[in-house]
Amino acid sequence: MAKTGDIKDLIITEEGGIAKGIRRIIAITGEDAHAASREANALDARLDQIDRSSGSEKEAGLKAFSVVRNLDQLGMSAVD
Repeated sequence: MAKTGDIKDLIITEEGGIAKGIRRIIAITGEDAHAASREANALDARLDQIDRSSGSEKEAGLKAFSVVRNLDQLGMSAVD
């Protein structure tokens, strides 16, 4: 990359300590960052929809959600 302005959007997907006082981040940029942001927003909207429901509808929504989208496969360790 020629200049930092080429990065555009940046999303940190992982962060951790590798030694005392040293942190490592893993991030995605550009179109990958846009795709991750869209995926996170869709996930958030679906969870809000399930949260607003009640009773058996909520239970069925949670069950269907866990079958359709396994949180371990999101490709990011946290969403805002």
